[in-house]
Amino acid sequence: MKLIKIEKDDCNPCNFVEAHLRDRGVDFTAYNVQSINHEEADKAHGYLNELGLFTVPVVVLTDDNGQVVDYSNGFNPEKIDSLISQM
Repeated sequence: MKLIKIEKDDCNPCNFVEAHLRDRGVDFTAYNVQSINHEEADKAHGYLNELGLFTVPVVVLTDDNGQVVDYSNGFNPEKIDSLISQM
């Protein structure tokens, strides 16, 4: 299982999510929807499109094949902790 954080620049809730994950010592990959790296931005938008979401932050839990298992939208500590417990 893998955690992916979808974020954008100058996003306070995105910063709260990152701090929450770091406080728990969780490894995660961050993709920025505003990245100048087109591959990174495409991955971020791909997850948002797959989930039907338009806002960030989003924390996505994927299985070993990269399939979405569950996700959290916005800064929702309880849901994020639930995702962590599924890892």
